[in-house]
Amino acid sequence: ALETMLGELDRLTRIVEQLLQLSRLDAGALKARFAPIPLGAVVEQVRQIYEPLAEARGVELAVAVAGLRVSGIEELLVELLGNLVDNALRHTPKGGTIRIEVAGGSGSDVRLAVTDSGPGIPAEFAQKIFDRFTQMPGGESGTAGLGLPLAAQIAAVHGGELALANPGQPGARFECRLPASV
Repeated sequence: ALETMLGELDRLTRIVEQLLQLSRLDAGALKARFAPIPLGAVVEQVRQIYEPLAEARGVELAVAVAGLRVSGIEELLVELLGNLVDNALRHTPKGGTIRIEVAGGSGSDVRLAVTDSGPGIPAEFAQKIFDRFTQMPGGESGTAGLGLPLAAQIAAVHGGELALANPGQPGARFECRLPASV
């Protein structure tokens, strides 16, 4: 019973931390802390955090990174990418693959993408998944539905946009477009 209570306490703590982070982002007071960030360093941090969990679940975590930079706050970008990878891990079956990519986008944009080999997201949920507390029917219990809204808000604070690139298709692909930094 104590182990169950500790697990529930960890889950509730994560929810409170996510809500606090959303409040800070809503307040808009973070732009002053922006600095040039190499996205390769962000991807490497997230890979180190999630690779053990991916291995335990029998999921391959593949990375393809171009040496691009954005202006922002590194810990927020790690949180954005971490939320996308965490979400992908919950929906990718054993033997599947999650791919993290950083590449040049159109014009002066950088594209950060996470693609999984799970069932995908039905088209009717393509926009709803970015609403706070929204969960997919039949999804994993114990989540608050804050990860994707938080990731989208972090992208917006950085002058970018997060979107589901392939609604209604197998294997969800989330793409975040951010302005490149020199």
